[in-house]
Amino acid sequence: KVMYETRRDKANQPAERERIEKLGGKVHINAQGFDPRVVIYSKVANEMVTLAMSRSIGDWEYKAVGVTAEPTIDLIDLSKTSSTIPSKTVYLLAASDGFWDLRQKQLYANRMAASFWNSNESNQNPKRRNDANGRFLPLYHLYDMMQRITPKVQTGYRDDITAMIVNLK
Repeated sequence: KVMYETRRDKANQPAERERIEKLGGKVHINAQGFDPRVVIYSKVANEMVTLAMSRSIGDWEYKAVGVTAEPTIDLIDLSKTSSTIPSKTVYLLAASDGFWDLRQKQLYANRMAASFWNSNESNQNPKRRNDANGRFLPLYHLYDMMQRITPKVQTGYRDDITAMIVNLK
């Protein structure tokens, strides 16, 4: 079960769009009303380029028009996650929009929770006790999911994917 989800930092959110436009940036939204892009003339590329998010690490040319690396930070009280159930797995899955835009969050939640359960099982199983990979099974599953959603043949635009997973209990 997904217990918490942050907002998507896209340029069409009112506060994000306002910040960008106040600094002279332009926000393009397609005719269907989605897929917002921050538009800027890139001196490096010598052409107009777009960025699909309003917060980004890197993308230095976009900083001048309000794209920022400053994160949105929320605090979650983990003591309210029913920690009385010993088998409950609580983990953090943080990823870029290239990851979240392609699949439903519940699919990721189910697959990653299962990988923690299986890694605990493999560490307790006497036949697999010497298997160091058991500890890293969630990381292998995350990498496998990233490989599955990445097109094998690139025919144009390809979004980057960055993700990390942390066991919180």
